[in-house]
Amino acid sequence: GIVLSPVLLLKTRVMTDPAFRSSGGLMQTAAASAAVGARLVRTEGLAALMKGSGVFSLKRAADWTTRYLFVVMVEEAMRGHPDEKLTDTQMGIASLAGGSLSALATIPMDVLVATMQQASKAGKKVGVLETIKEQLAAGGVRGSVAFATRGLMARVAHVALTTFMMKTMTSKIYDMLYR
Repeated sequence: GIVLSPVLLLKTRVMTDPAFRSSGGLMQTAAASAAVGARLVRTEGLAALMKGSGVFSLKRAADWTTRYLFVVMVEEAMRGHPDEKLTDTQMGIASLAGGSLSALATIPMDVLVATMQQASKAGKKVGVLETIKEQLAAGGVRGSVAFATRGLMARVAHVALTTFMMKTMTSKIYDMLYR
């Protein structure tokens, strides 16, 4: 998370920069991306690359920990006895279900990180607690629940499929290549 945070911050800045509204070739895009990064460091300082890195790192740890934890929990629930071997289909279902449960558990953190990035881009200095307090003040508990679950279906689909690919498909490919 600490290593990826500056890269993802730059990606967000590049994606929202007006210079990228027109299409360009690979070299033009790379040069413009470098210019956005250089401008960010020049105007906001080198530390700007680390904005949100703490929350982002916690988010990454929560994402992957919960994905694997929930997959294992679903696999265990599917077994009739501890030594039972699951079929490929059952392992795929467990990965999809575990990924879905992970998305449900981590969606508030995903929305929080995205909201903090947007506020940072707008020049506001915000922290986790300030962002949560703002959301509670703006919409109360009901509004905060709606806020914390924005994009839920897309997130569930993304995380379920990613978990399926990482946990089930890579294991199958590994087995085919090395066993």
